[in-house]
Amino acid sequence: TSWAYTMYKDMFLSLPGLGACFAQHPSAVIDVLNQSAHKAKIYVLDILRQSQTPLDLLVEPLTELAVCSAKTVRAAAGPLILSASQMFRQMLEQKATEGTATERDHAVKLLWKSAGEECRSFLEQRMEAEKSKKVARNIEQLLTFEALAPQTAEEPPEPQERNTARQT
Repeated sequence: TSWAYTMYKDMFLSLPGLGACFAQHPSAVIDVLNQSAHKAKIYVLDILRQSQTPLDLLVEPLTELAVCSAKTVRAAAGPLILSASQMFRQMLEQKATEGTATERDHAVKLLWKSAGEECRSFLEQRMEAEKSKKVARNIEQLLTFEALAPQTAEEPPEPQERNTARQT
């Protein structure tokens, strides 16, 4: 339950060196992150973030979660990726190139959010090579927003989904 999680989370987070302990045992963390229960993944991601766990041995599984199909899991993994964006950039670029269309779409959004102009050239190349019209359109929207409003601190709008259902 949520109450139990909060109680145990606070207890775990009060342990000195918790993040370093997680970093020393990445396989145990990865085992939990590989569970099918989204709630378990979200809880662990939250504890990893709050305990300031070094993430260098968790780059691949965290990237997988940051581009997965579960919105709640992506939302929990995103702040970890953004907190160490340089560490995750190569893996995000790989997902943006080799992942499924959904993974590519999430990867390019996260790349732009974490690196911005630094990844413009990569995203322009991806837009040209992209096979999915939706992903290419979303890359174009990300790049266009920045070109139109480079001085604003506002985040680019989420690319719009096209409603292809017929109206009756």
